[in-house]
Amino acid sequence: MLFNTITIAALLASPILAMPSPAGFNTTALAGSGLIVLETIPQGDDGVITIYGTDPAFLASPESDSAPSRLARRCGSNQVTCGSGNVPPLAACTDLINQVRGSSRLLSSSPRSLCLSRSGKQCCISWSKDIGSVRESDLQNAANAVKNRCLADGLSGLARDVSINKQCLTQCLSNRPNGCS
Repeated sequence: MLFNTITIAALLASPILAMPSPAGFNTTALAGSGLIVLETIPQGDDGVITIYGTDPAFLASPESDSAPSRLARRCGSNQVTCGSGNVPPLAACTDLINQVRGSSRLLSSSPRSLCLSRSGKQCCISWSKDIGSVRESDLQNAANAVKNRCLADGLSGLARDVSINKQCLTQCLSNRPNGCS
């Protein structure tokens, strides 16, 4: 798979804001979001995968949960909710999920979203907080659940109570790399 050839670099020390943006996608819309472009990888003539990570200026102390036992029981349930905003193209999401599913690559410690752009349209798998290094394939279960439940009806969506790296978080499938909470 094409995705298996991608090398993810930890670039937090020098934010790369001058990298080319995906065709038709305005990266200035990310200003103030706490995300920066870590890497872009061309995908044929009309596609690009963009990896976004946390801007070091926005790093905060790790979140804590006041009820860890209740959270632990519910975490991993992938509770899907659909919405009508930021709807991504189904074909791009299917391609992105298929690439992630077949990947054993370890993402660096800061990415917060992984996007596939084609012909000016994009699909992003994003998550609500930094979770440390993560295998790309760990992102596919919740993304696929959202795709099957929401995108088939022309909606975007999110899965709450997703368990990745022994942390509970929200994972989104939409047309934007930020805003997942």
